[in-house]
Amino acid sequence: MLGAFARASAEPCPPNPSGGPDELALTVNGGRTDFAGQELPLVRGARIRLCLRDCDSGTHATCSGNGGIAAPRGTVLAPPVSLLAGGVSLCLVTRLSAAPRGTVDVGSGAVDVAAGLATSVFAATGAQVCPACSGREVGASGVCDGGARAGQVCVVDDALGLSRDCLPAGRAAASVSIDVALTSGTVRLSGRCAGRAAREHAGAASPPEPPWPDSTYPKRSHAALALLVCAPGTGDELADPLLPLPAPVGALLDVTAEWLHEAVPPTTTTVGLPPEATTTVPVVSGGGAGRPAITTSSTTLPRGACRTAADCDDGDPCTDDRCVGGRCANVARGGVEGALCQVQSEHDVPLCGTEAIDPRLLKTIQVKLASAESALERASETASAGRKARLVALARRSLEAIDRKTARFVALKRISVPCAQSIDGAITAMRQPIADGGG
Repeated sequence: MLGAFARASAEPCPPNPSGGPDELALTVNGGRTDFAGQELPLVRGARIRLCLRDCDSGTHATCSGNGGIAAPRGTVLAPPVSLLAGGVSLCLVTRLSAAPRGTVDVGSGAVDVAAGLATSVFAATGAQVCPACSGREVGASGVCDGGARAGQVCVVDDALGLSRDCLPAGRAAASVSIDVALTSGTVRLSGRCAGRAAREHAGAASPPEPPWPDSTYPKRSHAALALLVCAPGTGDELADPLLPLPAPVGALLDVTAEWLHEAVPPTTTTVGLPPEATTTVPVVSGGGAGRPAITTSSTTLPRGACRTAADCDDGDPCTDDRCVGGRCANVARGGVEGALCQVQSEHDVPLCGTEAIDPRLLKTIQVKLASAESALERASETASAGRKARLVALARRSLEAIDRKTARFVALKRISVPCAQSIDGAITAMRQPIADGGG
């Protein structure tokens, strides 16, 4: 039910307004997790990222942390878990229902982080319990052998060949939501969890090096993070006895902590000087013919900060750039408009870099992208909800055809796996705004 947190997001943390570290990255090196006494797979190398504030550079070491930027709601935390319960094969998929949040201490290295998890329970269909990725080892690329993304590119996450990219198809039989807390302190679970005996996990933390308040970053430390919580019942009369629920969920994770801080130095700018002016004076005034050169010092806006929406331009035509409360927000456009923008933005972008795409696959990509673009353009212009839905479905089928053809070509080794991943990523970005039928 708990494996590890998501692959690291590229979204940067905003600067800490108090001047202390901006981000804490916790990387899982090892440990164990279990559900009702059954050990679950652990994804080594997975990261928990927290954006920090409130701690400063010398007087206050306790930081407030929030992972909403680094791991948004809905993120799949770990590869699916195959579980045999009461003679029935089940596949469990766990997502974030609330982003990681809590407090950490840059002086002692202590960590107290909470998050909300939602686990969906799927009954196995046929011989397959959970879909797998065809890659030969952890970290290798392949294609999903079934499930919601059958035939699409994936990366192997654990020794069983399971992947966060390969999830079961269809509706879950049941779902359970729990709030969990990871701590470098001690946690204890009483016998209230289905009458089971009391349990205790003890965490630990070491101070970062170089020690705070030394201004050198990054700083590094190690911690053992403990988790122990009672997973409640789902209310489903079949799933609860099988799992069985309620049941204890526990973990003891060995992690490396990296404390990050990006200093933003002031910049010096020389303004509009006539060629004959060669003297520099440290005043802020005038400028013009016959006057000395003027050097002004101005501090650039910290990363992620803004005064107007123009300060937030990320160069992506498919996001709406906003300045909200002095912070930039780059929100991806949704629906038909977002999908059309994503399709149009790929016109002049080499999908596989310098690698030549097989002409037959390239032809399919060009034809299907043109079809999707035409359908989305017509969908954006119609006032009829029914016609819009049909055109969106046509665009979606065109994009899915590219995915299927790409999967066949990578299986036949006519294109490389990195090329297939690049195509898959581009098509996923185009399809995402209309993935749920949005218009």
